Amino acid sequence: MDARITYRSNGESNGAYGIEAGSPSGISTTLILARLWRRKWLIAVSSTILFALFSAMLALLPVKYTAETEVVVEQRPQSVDLAAVLSRIPTDSQAVLTEAEAFRSRGLVQRTIAQLNLLTRPEFNPRILPEDDSLRSRWRRAKAAAMDAIGSLLRKSDGKGHRPGDPDLNEATEIFLAQLRVTPIGRSQVLRASFTSENPELASEVLNELVRLYLATQMETRVAVPTKMGDFLKPELDKLQEKVRAANDAVERYRNEAQLQQGVAAGKETLLYTHELTEANRELVTVRLKRQEAEARLAEVRTNPNAVTDVLSNVLIQQLHGQLSVLKDARSQIASTYGPHHPNLRQLEKSIAEAEGRLNAEVAKIGRSLASEAAVQSKREAQLLETIADLKDKVQKAGRARVVLASLEQEAEVNRSLLTTLLTQYNQLKSQRALQIADSYVLAPADVPTQPSFPPTVPLLGLAFVVSVGLSSLGALLLERTGHTIRSAQEVQPLLTVRLLGIVPKLESTARLLTQVIDSPQSAFTESIRSILARLMVPRNLGRVVLVASAQSREGRTSLAIALARLAALSGRRAILIDCNLRYPAIHGAFGTKIGTGLTDLLQNRIDLRAALRKDTLTPLDYITGGNLAPDAANLLCSPEMAELLVKLRSEYDLLILDSPPSSTVADASLIAQLADECLFVVGWNKTPWRLVREQVEELSYQCSVTGVVLNQVDMRKHLKYQDAYIGPPRAPVMIGSAG
Repeated sequence: MDARITYRSNGESNGAYGIEAGSPSGISTTLILARLWRRKWLIAVSSTILFALFSAMLALLPVKYTAETEVVVEQRPQSVDLAAVLSRIPTDSQAVLTEAEAFRSRGLVQRTIAQLNLLTRPEFNPRILPEDDSLRSRWRRAKAAAMDAIGSLLRKSDGKGHRPGDPDLNEATEIFLAQLRVTPIGRSQVLRASFTSENPELASEVLNELVRLYLATQMETRVAVPTKMGDFLKPELDKLQEKVRAANDAVERYRNEAQLQQGVAAGKETLLYTHELTEANRELVTVRLKRQEAEARLAEVRTNPNAVTDVLSNVLIQQLHGQLSVLKDARSQIASTYGPHHPNLRQLEKSIAEAEGRLNAEVAKIGRSLASEAAVQSKREAQLLETIADLKDKVQKAGRARVVLASLEQEAEVNRSLLTTLLTQYNQLKSQRALQIADSYVLAPADVPTQPSFPPTVPLLGLAFVVSVGLSSLGALLLERTGHTIRSAQEVQPLLTVRLLGIVPKLESTARLLTQVIDSPQSAFTESIRSILARLMVPRNLGRVVLVASAQSREGRTSLAIALARLAALSGRRAILIDCNLRYPAIHGAFGTKIGTGLTDLLQNRIDLRAALRKDTLTPLDYITGGNLAPDAANLLCSPEMAELLVKLRSEYDLLILDSPPSSTVADASLIAQLADECLFVVGWNKTPWRLVREQVEELSYQCSVTGVVLNQVDMRKHLKYQDAYIGPPRAPVMIGSAG
C-alpha cells in the first residue's frame, strides 16, 4: 500500500506548496501538541521524577502554627491639639503604618525574647541542637554548623570584640522578626498581628506578651514626652523669633537696594516690560515684512522691470511705451516701403533711442525709490532690534529681582507662620494635660491555633504537579526545537529561505528506486517526481540546464536526477542526463553499464559527442557517464569545452539534467552552477543539518537561480508526526502537481 499525504493549495504564496499553518505566526497549537505527543514518555517520566523531588522537599518543611490578634489605634479627641499629637497617635494611614513598624521594632522584640526566655528554645537559638535523629533534625544541625562557621569568619574579619550573648540575641531577633507579621486592615484603625511558630501554645504566648509590652511602651512614652517637648520648644521659640526679625530686615534691605516699590505687586514691572516687548516684536514683524517686500520689488525691477506693478502703473512710462511702439511701427513701414537706406530712417532711429533712454531713466528712478524705501525699513528694523534687546534685559533684571525678593518674603512668612504655630502649641502644651491612658487597646487576644498554617500541602502539591509537567513539556519542546535536521515541509521556507518543490517518499530498495517511475507510474513516488518535473518544465524552459545538487553524499541526489530524467523522457521530452561528478561518478552503475569513456574524455577532445552519448535501455533517455577519472576535474568543468558542450546540447534537448558532486566537500558544484539555468537542491529528510543546507544554498544562489528544495527519502509515516498538515474529511490522495 502506497503511503500518501494530502496537501491543499489555498491559492496563497507559501513557497510552491499549499500548507495551512495553524496560526499567523507559523507555530500552531496543533503543531505544539503534536510535538508534545511525540515526547509523551519523556514528559511522563521527567514529570514523575520532578514531582517526587518536590514532594520530598515538601516533606522536609517544618509544620508551623500561626496565632493572630488585633490592636485598635484609637482616635485622639478633637479638642486637643499639640498635646494630642504628643500623647496620642494620629490615625491616618501613614500613622497606622508607623505604628505597625513600631510594633515590629527590634527593641520591643528583644524585650519579648528576654521576658519569655526564648534563647533557650532551639526554634530561636539554632545552636541548641535537637536531640532526636530525624531527617529534619539532621538538617537543622547541619544548618547550625554552617551558620557558626560563617559567623566565626565574619567576626575574625571584622576584628571587633562582641559580648558573648550578642550573636545569639541578634540571630534570635532576626528569626523572631521573620515569623512576625503586622499589617493594617484595609483603611481602618486596626492592626492585625500574627506570629508563626512550630509550637501553637508558644505562638499564642509570644504574641500576647508582645502586645502587652507594646501597650506598656506607649504608656511610658506618654509620661515622658510632654516634659521633654516643653523643654525643647522654649529655646526653639527664642531662636525662631530672632530668625523672624532677621528675615524681615533682609526683605526691607533688598527692596531698597533693588529700588523696588513696596506698593507695586510682585511682577508688575515685569508685566509692563513684557507688554512693551510684545509690541516691539509685533512692530518688528511688520517692518521686516515691509523691508522684504521693498527688496523683492527692487530685485524684480532690476531683473524684469516690465513685470513690476510700479512700472506698469506709471503714466509716463506707459506714454513712453506708446511712443516707442509708434516709432517702431513707422520705422518698419518705411523700411519695408523705401528700403533700409531711406533718409527718414536715421531720424526715426534717433527718436527711438531718445525714447528708450527716457524710459530707462524713468525705470531707474523707480528702482532708486524702492531702494530708498528698503533702506529706511532696514534702519527701522535695526532700531527695533536694539529696543527689543534692551527690553529683554530689563525683563530679566526685573524678574530676577522679584524672584529674590519673593524668596526672602516667603522665608520671612514661613518663619512667622512657624513662630505663630509653635507659640500656640507651646501655650496648649502648658495649659493641657492629656489623660494618662494608652492610645491603643487589644480588640481580640491571641488564641492558641489548632490548625497548621504552613505548609499548605494541597496547593503546593498542585503547584508541584503543574510545575513538573510544565518544565517537562518545556524541556521536550526545547529538545524538539534544537533538532538540527529538517523534518517537515513547514520548516523549509523559514529555515532555508527557499521554496519547497516537493516531497519524495522513501522506498525500501535502491533497485526499486531506479525503476519506480517506469514500473509504478501511479505510485506516490512517481507522482512526487512528476510534480517536481512539472515545476521545472514550463513551456518557456525548453533547452533548460538544471543542476541537481546536495550538500552531502547519500542524500539520494543521483537517484532523484535519474528519476527526473527518465520520467521526462517517458513523457515525450528530449532529455539528457550528464554525470558531472567526475571524482566519484555513479550514473553508469545505476544504468548497469561500465563507466567507459564519458564526459572527461569528451572535454579533453579524446572522443566526439556521438561517441559519448549512451541510450537508456528502459526509456528514450540519453545520458553521458563521468568517463575515465581525471586529476583536473574542476578545471574540466569550468573549461570552455564544457560551456560549448552545453550550448550545443541546448539546441538538441528540451531538458539537460546535471548530476553534481556534494557541494560541501568539493567546489565542483559551484563551478557547474555557473553554466546552469537553475538549481534543484536535494535535502535528505531528517538527515542533513539545516544550517549546512542553508549555507550551501546561499553559496549556489550566487552562481545560478536556486529554484527550490526537494525533501528526499522521506519516511511518510514519521513525517506525519512532524507535519502540521491540513486535517479534513477523507478523500482521494492527490500529490502536488498531479492530474486531478
